[in-house]
Amino acid sequence: MKLTKHADKRKQQRGFSDTAINIIMRHGRMSKVRGDAYKLFFGKKESHTLISELKQMIKLVDRARDGVLIISGETVITVYKSKAAN
Repeated sequence: MKLTKHADKRKQQRGFSDTAINIIMRHGRMSKVRGDAYKLFFGKKESHTLISELKQMIKLVDRARDGVLIISGETVITVYKSKAAN
């Protein structure tokens, strides 16, 4: 998404990184404001929701560690865990 010169200046002044902007854009709560515009708000509720989702993702990543899939074409033939996976 493009930022106006004004928004870019405020972003820098207020210490918002591009990553923070992306988090707000992807996970913020949307509400309508005047005209054709809307606002995205990333508060406690949204923060707690995202943190919970990330914790769940970390658990899944941990479970997938050392996992191996043997694939032929678009078919998974087998799956297993290997400590020596390359």
